[in-house]
Amino acid sequence: MEITSVTTQKTCRYENAFGQFSYQTIRPKLFWGFEPKIMRDGKQYMMATSEKAIIDLLYLYPQYSKLDEMRELRFDEDWIRDELNKERLMEYAERIGSPALTKRIKLLLKAYEI
Repeated sequence: MEITSVTTQKTCRYENAFGQFSYQTIRPKLFWGFEPKIMRDGKQYMMATSEKAIIDLLYLYPQYSKLDEMRELRFDEDWIRDELNKERLMEYAERIGSPALTKRIKLLLKAYEI
């Protein structure tokens, strides 16, 4: 398994005792959609909302363009139906302004019957 993060810095990949990590570059104008999270020790970090993480995934990997490929992403079906904020997801897609991305988002929603 690989943990992927988005950054405005250079794309890179590394592996250590904790696992495999990759950083994918996105344009600075797309670097938004985060909310603060608090760790047990009280330190704070920023994490993308679930909806922005999905947007970033489908933005960075446009090869997911068919219904079967969307199902192969293997999202937790209960989570995606019960907890994903569809309105926020579509709002984020519109903010990006890419018809191709919006099409992939709609295909994802169709694949999971949302």
